[in-house]
Formats: sequence, C-alpha cells, structure tokens
Amino acid sequence: MYDGVGRTILDLLADFRNFQYTIPRVVGVTINLRGKDTIIRLPQHRYDEVMKAVNSCEENVLSLAGNFSTTCDGHLVAVEKEGRYKTQTLSIVLKANRKVTCASFVVISAALKMNEDGIKAKASIVEDGVMVQVTTEVMKEFKQAIKDMKEFSIPTSQSSAGSEEATSKIGIEWSTADVMDRPRLLSPIDGTPFDNLTNMKIRHSYDYTSNNLIAKIHWIEVYFLPQDNDTVQRLSARELGQMTSSVAKACMSALSSHLMTLLALDMTRIGLRVNLAADFVEYKIGANLGTLPAELLPGLDDKLVPAIHTVMSSAQERVAVELIFQVVKIV
Repeated sequence: MYDGVGRTILDLLADFRNFQYTIPRVVGVTINLRGKDTIIRLPQHRYDEVMKAVNSCEENVLSLAGNFSTTCDGHLVAVEKEGRYKTQTLSIVLKANRKVTCASFVVISAALKMNEDGIKAKASIVEDGVMVQVTTEVMKEFKQAIKDMKEFSIPTSQSSAGSEEATSKIGIEWSTADVMDRPRLLSPIDGTPFDNLTNMKIRHSYDYTSNNLIAKIHWIEVYFLPQDNDTVQRLSARELGQMTSSVAKACMSALSSHLMTLLALDMTRIGLRVNLAADFVEYKIGANLGTLPAELLPGLDDKLVPAIHTVMSSAQERVAVELIFQVVKIV
C-alpha cells in the first residue's frame, strides 16, 4: 500500500474515476529476474485461471501479480523515502551470489511504436515490479502464446543511466507444478509427501457444523495422486471439482456429528484418499498419521460408499485423489 500516489506505478495505471487499479493474481505465477532477463513463469495446471486473468485485462495491457517464491535469491520491494519510492532488493544470499530475483508484478503495455532500430520491447523496473512496453504486434503474439500454452520470448532494450542495451529478453515459461512455492506438506493419513503433486484449493466449500454449533468441518484442498496425472491434464478445474465434490460432502456429512470427538483427539486435519477404477473402489481416511476412531467408520461407510459408486458410474475418467478437510472450533 502507498501512503500517497506520487510518482508510483499507480500514477501510471490507476483509473482515477474509480481510484483503483487491480492486478490479477494466480497461485504459482512468479516473475523472475535472471540477470537482465524477465521471465514470467506460469503453472500449466492453472491454465484456466491464467486465461481468466489474461482475459480480464484490457486489450492493450497484460498485467499479472507474482507470488512469493522460496526458490528466488531475493525479492524486489518498494521503499518510501521523503515522498519518493525507491526499489530495493531483500536478499537471502550475498549480492555476488544472487542469480534470481522475484518481482511482485509485471505490466506489459502495447504502447511502443515501431522505430528505426527495430526494438519491439523495452523493460524497466518500477517500484517492486517490472514495466514492459511492446508493440501491438508483440502484444498479440504474447497473448496468443499464453492461449496456446507455448513458451515465448523476445529481445528487449533496458533503460540504464540514459543508455539502452538490447542484451536482455522478456519471456514466458510454463511450469508443471507450483509445489516449489509451498511449504513441504505431508498426507495426514500416512505421511506420504505431496511433493510434485498437482493440487487445487477449494474456495467455495460447504461447511458442516456439529449439532451443538461449537465446531465445523470444511473441505480446503484436493491433491491429485501420481496415477491421476493424465486425467488432470484432460479435465478442467471445474470438471475435477464436480467429480470430487459429492464425495467431499458425503465425508463431511458423516463426520459432522463427531467433530467434538475429533477436536478432543486433536484430529483437526483429515485426509480422505479415494481411488476409482472401472471395477475397483477403495477409500482410506485418517489424521495424525493414523486411522479415525472405530466408532466413526460405520457412518463413513454408509455415506461414502454410495457417493463413490455414484461418481464411478457417471465418470468417464479414472479418479485418484486425496481430499483434505479441516476441523475448527467456532469461537
């Protein structure tokens, strides 16, 4: 946040009729500065979200927010001093050893006119992000490359002390997963690591509340197991969510009357692993690297088995997932 607009990125971009400017953010997107190069890394499995962000931008503008990345050696920050904003780098390594610095945003504008030097892109650091000017033609190529999920790069000139050097580039890279930017997570069932697994956050989940209204359980995330990679690539996030939501609701319904027991046992993070194939159905549920209390299992069977069979009978694809639930006490 800025105390005053002053000469900041907001001065260049803000819609002063509404006094705001919004840059879309997608989990897993990072803006990497490698030397003089600017590389926008986009997660393949969040393609739908990336396209939604791109389509929300104006025709001649492409803007994306970057996420904090533990793989970067430093991050750009904007520091205010006497009404002016200065770019600094928070680094976790010595400057001489710094190879990749992450920016907070990138804004690409089709404001560059064709020139005799043949320069089609110019890049500069503004506060804690990167501003890029490109020609209209390059902007079309940039957006088309994202639409086609292809890598793309173009040489840029960088403004530095009044001179311009055409030794840098701005480009797009597609990453297979955003696990590098998450803390190491393990399955609450048996400690299986979730490294390199595609995941999907559940933003709109039904909460199930205990009878005494003191606790509730909600579905927070789903991980797609290794044998399910092909399905993840073929289906959209919406289709994957529809295939797993009925099983998640059945699980929460079965556990809703036992939430106080789970809280007393400190079983607040619960995993449900479901494997479906044409002639094979299996589920496993647990917390704290162990099974749930035996008295809960009959109720789970009554709710989960029909739900799993329903998904199996209607789904055309194999499903192998682990659903993560959180039990919380209502204060």
